[in-house]
This record gives sequence, C-alpha cells and structure tokens, in this order.
Amino acid sequence: MKRVTMADVAARAGVSKATVSYALNDRPGLADSTRTRVLAAAEELGWTPNAAARVLSGARTDTVGLVLNRPPSLVGIEPCYSSFLQGIEGELSRHAVSLLMKVVQDHEHELLTLRSWWSGGRVDGVVLIDLRVGDDRPALLAEAGIPVVGVGDPSMAGGMPTSWTDDAASVHSVVSYLAALGHRRIARVADRGVLAHSTVRTAAFHAACALAGVTETAVVEGGATPAEGAGVTRALLTRPDAPTAVVYDNTVTAMAGVAVAAEMGVDVPGRLSVVAWGDPAQCEYTHPTLSAVDHDAMDQGARAVRMLLDLVAGSDPGDGCGGAPVFIPRGSTAPVRPA
Repeated sequence: MKRVTMADVAARAGVSKATVSYALNDRPGLADSTRTRVLAAAEELGWTPNAAARVLSGARTDTVGLVLNRPPSLVGIEPCYSSFLQGIEGELSRHAVSLLMKVVQDHEHELLTLRSWWSGGRVDGVVLIDLRVGDDRPALLAEAGIPVVGVGDPSMAGGMPTSWTDDAASVHSVVSYLAALGHRRIARVADRGVLAHSTVRTAAFHAACALAGVTETAVVEGGATPAEGAGVTRALLTRPDAPTAVVYDNTVTAMAGVAVAAEMGVDVPGRLSVVAWGDPAQCEYTHPTLSAVDHDAMDQGARAVRMLLDLVAGSDPGDGCGGAPVFIPRGSTAPVRPA
C-alpha cells in the first residue's frame, strides 16, 4: 500500500505543500477555512507522518500511548494491571517521557484512537496490550508506520517486538507440582479464549497434563472477574467428577474461588488445592495464603517501555523475554486427601 504524502494532501485540498505543513503542525498564519480543508483532506486520505522524518525534524513528543480495550471496572480490580502500569510509569519517568492513556470499549475505537494519536503527532509510539488470536492490530499499525511494542507471547505478535514471559514453562511447573501431590483431576479457569496469553497457557496446560499422566482435566473460559470466578467455581465443585485442584488465570478469580469453596464446605487445601496467576501482595494475606505464579507485571511494563524507546530511537529493541514466571507454593495447595 502506497504511503500517503503531504503532496497528496496538498493536491486533494488544492493548496501548496507549505500550507499543508502549516496546517498539520498547527502553526499560525492560516485562515480557519484553509486549515479545516487541509485537515479534512488528510483524514480522507488516511495521511500519517513518516516516522523517520519526525525524528530527523526533532518533532518528538516525548509521549507514549497506551489504549486499554477492557471495561474500566475490570482494570480497577485486577492487581496485575496496577503493577503493569506502575512499571510503565516508573520507566517513563526515568526518561522524562509522558504516558497518554485511554480506556475504550471496543476494537474499532482502539484502532481509531491509535491512528488519531499518531496522525495528530501526539505520541512517538505505542505499547500494545492484550494480544489476541488472529490479531489484526500489529499489521495495521506497521502499515501506518507507528512504532509499537506488544505485551505478550511473540507467537501471537505478527512479527512486532514484544515484552513477554515464558508462560508455557510456568504452566508446566504448576501442573508438575500438583501431579506430584497426587492430583489427577485438575481444572483450569481461563480468561477469554481469544486472548493470546490465555490460549498459550491452555495449550501448555493440556500438554503438561498429558506429560504428567493427568487424564481428568477441564478448561472453563470466561473467568476474569470475581463474579465470573465464583460462578465457574460453583459449577466445577458441583460436578460428579469435581476437580481436586483448580488453576486460575488471575488473582481475583482465585480469591473468589476460595470464598466459594468455603461457602460450599469444601476445605482448601484439604479437599481442593488452588493456584492463582499473578502474585500481588494480597496472595500472602488470604486464608489460606494463595499458591501463585509470580508474574512480575511491573517488570514487564518497564521492559516494554525500554524496548519502545529503543525502537523510536532507531535501535534494536531485543527479544524482550523476561524469562519464566516463578511458581510459589503456599498454603492453598496440599497433597490429595485419601478417599
């Protein structure tokens, strides 16, 4: 696809390239009607500034963009998001760079926001989160010339650089540990299946269970909020083949699962072992304390920023792997009680 140039915009608006430059850079000296005509032409053509030209001209904004395409209520309750944002903000502050963040409700508005930020010269690049199966965003952003670093498994990133952790290796550690405790009925409460991290963990879960000889497994999707985690846990514990261990995709659903188990008279860890993904401080103050995969979201956010700033500066951002999250056993896991 041919990149739209300032000459194309000038031809569409019927003005000179100098006039286009003044309008797009919001410089004084133009009539409002002329500026409006130029901006309308640029929007119609889908014009975006060339990244290299922006850097060479010194037109850096010292601002990084981040769009959260998730309900605000979910962003507020999930501790990993807070840690992730702390990592981003901390790294940006060390480089005197600002964060422009927006919460949107759907895919279309996410893309519109990213494109408008870039075409309006409001950001130097973006951090892209919540990679999805068949994600079209990496290719669209690359076509627009937007510097971008994703957060998630590179197998789902469409070739763009990513800040990621080896979730599959961590899943194998959890399943191996539970199998060593005698668990042969293990369930996984997953986030939305379309999300890349959930897909990677589910595939690893099936592979790890097969390797460990765990034949009775269940994967239930949709567990992202405490209410969803509670509902899924009730359904699992009322099955004739109820699991003796459940691995949750985040901390809040695991906490809800422990609460539901207590409500139903199912002792944790006597009759049910529970593992959470993500290891905020809350895991150490629950009763029992939660066994958890220590996913260092703060480090992942900081790493994404470092990679993006390298990319904007024209440097190689590297492979971005932070290793495998560490599984930390605590009070919510125990050997299977004899029948």
